Amino acid sequence: MGVDFHWIGTTISSGSSHNGFGKIVSFPSVVVSYPAAGTFNSWLYDVAYPIAEGGASVSPNGTTYYPSQFCDVQVKNNGSGGTYTDWATATDVQYYAWGVEIYSETFNAYISITTGCNGTQNIVGGTSTTVFNHDGTGGYAMTGGNNWYSNGTFLYNETCTYDDGTGSTSEYTTNYAADGSGGYYFY
Repeated sequence: MGVDFHWIGTTISSGSSHNGFGKIVSFPSVVVSYPAAGTFNSWLYDVAYPIAEGGASVSPNGTTYYPSQFCDVQVKNNGSGGTYTDWATATDVQYYAWGVEIYSETFNAYISITTGCNGTQNIVGGTSTTVFNHDGTGGYAMTGGNNWYSNGTFLYNETCTYDDGTGSTSEYTTNYAADGSGGYYFY
């Protein structure tokens, strides 16, 4: 079995084909156009007003600064298909309301236990949380408190030696437990 190949002319000239399939169609090149740079695109509402863009700040710890205002602001076209936030258009600038959280910190809360033979022991008895909130005027207010271990939670144990003064000694063990409200009891 053999295969014969025959050349079919398909050269193109003068806008029509030589093989009888009609006119050649050409497509114009596509020109992409974007809205002009600086033209309005949309609004952002109630967004944090960045300190770097002129918004006020608050710093409860004196080292880290947080925005204390929010605003409405325009988004504009950049001329190449993207957008940017034009902070020069910020309007309806307001301070965050009282109670809006800035951040919080949680640390160990300690219970001071006066023991029978090992002196005073400071034992972790829960957690202490401080919440820093906006105060509605550009400052801050603090809320929070302690979350103590529940009543009966074991805190500390000691074994003491008791000398009765006659040369005889004995040992006794004391356990200390949380009372649920920041105090303790022993058993």
